[in-house]
Amino acid sequence: MIIDQTYFILELNIAQLSNLAVEENLDLFIARYEKKFLNEVLGVELRTLVNEFVEGTNTDERIERLVDGYSFTDHGQTVEWLGFRNEEKISPIANYIFFYFAENDRTGQTGIGERKSKGENSESASVDWRIVNAWNEMIELIKPLNLILENGDYAEIQCTKNFDVINRFGL
Repeated sequence: MIIDQTYFILELNIAQLSNLAVEENLDLFIARYEKKFLNEVLGVELRTLVNEFVEGTNTDERIERLVDGYSFTDHGQTVEWLGFRNEEKISPIANYIFFYFAENDRTGQTGIGERKSKGENSESASVDWRIVNAWNEMIELIKPLNLILENGDYAEIQCTKNFDVINRFGL
């Protein structure tokens, strides 16, 4: 995997991450949704090359730039691609995973159907703004990647998904 639990900080903070059950659940989400994100953004072939680079079996500099980021010039402007992993712990993969993790965590399945848990000495609050912000920031983070992929150096690129900005009303 490219990212790990250390990427879930600040706005992407996940409560009780020191709890083993939460930790294991997040690891499952990382494994599933990192692959899904990369398939949607890069396609299967390029995602496979990225995974090979992360595993150390591919040393292609083009793939290294995708994973670890770099700066480039576009129409006379310097653009920075942070990459999928970095020391700042900012990754569009983390935002994508957080969106689905938080969305899934809103309710839980019980023997009598889907239920929202009720904490003692606490009041329920909407997480809509956090989910929406995470998703929309993910879109902003991949804009430099889209420029990179459009320049033609990545023949392996397949049809990629166009992500839409969302709001808390689902529009």
